Amino acid sequence: VLYQMQKLGADDFVPYPLPEGALHEAIERLRKPVPVMPDGYDPETGIFNPVFKAKGDRNGVILPVHGMAGGVGATTFAANLAWELCLIPETEGMRVCVIDFDLQFGSIATYLDLPRKEAVLEILTDTAGLDADSLIKSMLTFNEKLHVFTAPADMLPLEVVSPEDVGRILDTAQANFDFVIVDMPSTVVAWTEAVLTRSHVYFALLELDLRSAQNILRFIRALKAEALPHDKVRYVLNRAPKFTDLSAKARVKRMAESLDIDIEVQLPDGGEQVTQANDHGLPIALPRTCCARNCRSLPSPCTTSIKPPKPPKPDLGGTFRVQSFQERHARRCPSCPGGHCAGQSAAGQGRFRPARSASARGPAARCGRGRSRRQREEAQGTSDRA
Repeated sequence: VLYQMQKLGADDFVPYPLPEGALHEAIERLRKPVPVMPDGYDPETGIFNPVFKAKGDRNGVILPVHGMAGGVGATTFAANLAWELCLIPETEGMRVCVIDFDLQFGSIATYLDLPRKEAVLEILTDTAGLDADSLIKSMLTFNEKLHVFTAPADMLPLEVVSPEDVGRILDTAQANFDFVIVDMPSTVVAWTEAVLTRSHVYFALLELDLRSAQNILRFIRALKAEALPHDKVRYVLNRAPKFTDLSAKARVKRMAESLDIDIEVQLPDGGEQVTQANDHGLPIALPRTCCARNCRSLPSPCTTSIKPPKPPKPDLGGTFRVQSFQERHARRCPSCPGGHCAGQSAAGQGRFRPARSASARGPAARCGRGRSRRQREEAQGTSDRA
C-alpha cells in the first residue's frame, strides 16, 4: 500500500491510530523548503564541480598529444601541459579542458586523482543530442581550474565513436574553452583524421630508441599517403639525454636527420619523481624558467633538478705569499744550512720533487740526511777504507 501511495505522489505518511504529535510533525516536515543543491554538485560522486554558463563565445586552440609508442609519457605530457596552461600568468582567466580519448587505457583521471563518471559513456554513445551544457556537466574539475573529460569507467572499442562523433565533441569544446588538450590513443584509428584536421599543433612524443623511429616513419608515410596535414605534427623527445652525454646528443641529431624531422622540444628524464607524482594524482611542479626554455609559447611538463648554489669561498682574511723551496724546507731541518736535506727528505716522501742540482746536493751530503741508504753505505765504506 505504501508503495502504491508513493507512486501516486504521497510525500509522507502517519500511522493509525495517530501517536501524540505525529500529525503535527508530518505537517511541519512538508512545510520545510526543499534544499536546493548548488550548481555543479554531482550527487553521484559527491564532488562539487564549479560550472560556468556555456555561451559558445570562444574559439579555442586544440592540442592533441599522441604517443608514437607505448610508455613514452604521452598521457603525463597531456595532463601536465593542461595544468600548466591553467597556471601561467599569460592564460589567466582562460578556460582549459583536457579530453581523454583513450577509451581503453585512458589514465588522465588517475594522474589527476579524479573519479570516472557514467555520463561520459552517455556522451560518447549519443552525440547527436550533444550540447554545451551536457558536455560541461559531464566534466570534472581539478582544483577548480582544469575541466577534465575522463575516459569511461569500462573499456570500450575504439570504433564505438565515429569521426562525426569526435568532431561534434571537439567543436563543442572548442566553442566553450580557450585550450583543448586531447589525449590520443597510441593507435591510429578512423577518427584520428578528424582530430588532426581540427588541431592547431599535433604533439607526437617519442624516445631515443628504434621503435619510436620506426613508428614515426610509418606515421609520416600514412599521413602523406592520405594527403593529411603532416606539417602540424610537432615532435617532442621525452627522456632526452643529459647535456654532458655528447654521444647520445649525436644520436638525437642523426635520428632527426634520418627521419627528416625537427625535434623542437626535448624533455629530461624525470625518473622516480614523475612516477610518484602520477601515482599520487598530482601534476608535476615546474619552475617557469623550464617552461620558457623548452617551449616558449606553451609550457612543457618536464622535471628539472635544481642544484643547490655552491657555497661561497671562505674569506682567508688576507693575502698569502708563496714560499720558496728554500724557505719551505729550512723549517724541517734547522741543522742543515739552506734546508736542502729537508727538501731531499720531503722528496722521498712524495710531497716535493725538487731538482737535484749541484748546489742542492752539497749541503745535503754534508748533513747526511738527504742521502739514500745506498749512498750512506757507500760513504761509510769509503770512510772505513780511509
